[in-house]
Amino acid sequence: MLILALLAAAQAATGPTEVKSFGDWAVACDNLRYCEAASLMADETLDTVPQIAITREGGAVGALAIDIWPDAEYRGGYRLEIDGRTMLVGTLTGKSLVVTGTQATQLAEAMLKGQAIVLRGDDKALSQASLKGISAALRYFDAQQGRVGTTTALVAKGTASAGTVPGVPAAPRVAFVRPLGKPAAISAGLGAAMGEET
Repeated sequence: MLILALLAAAQAATGPTEVKSFGDWAVACDNLRYCEAASLMADETLDTVPQIAITREGGAVGALAIDIWPDAEYRGGYRLEIDGRTMLVGTLTGKSLVVTGTQATQLAEAMLKGQAIVLRGDDKALSQASLKGISAALRYFDAQQGRVGTTTALVAKGTASAGTVPGVPAAPRVAFVRPLGKPAAISAGLGAAMGEET
């Protein structure tokens, strides 16, 4: 996923990166205005590792998705809670709970008002995360995707129509350059040394 790749790059990079941290969330957006926020470990004493990601595509439509992974291979009934209030119930059949469409929008709005989100199964916490910083993280989405002041914003809402949101830019194209020349010959000694390394 985008945020995981950028977080890995951030650890190796010496200069500034595109990863932003807001409270207990890390956020990044790519050059096509696709944004992702990932929950961070807020408390090392928790039994379960937070594994929650919020993604939104750029453009007027800007599909929103919230993906929640349990920390174990769990299949069965679940209950998703925010501050003890049940938001969703259902049956977990895949590797994660993916919330999209209107439900994702409603869940995101509830997350903005909450302190913690917990996915439960068999009355056990399967995944949980602090919601500290989620408002700033989703406001960053709005800013990077040009939604501030529009009806499509998650936080920085306004009255401007979705038509004012900038579209997704064209993906950059990298021209293929055919290599020229003749490859260097590998000496017998180098070949033997390479063989020993494998």
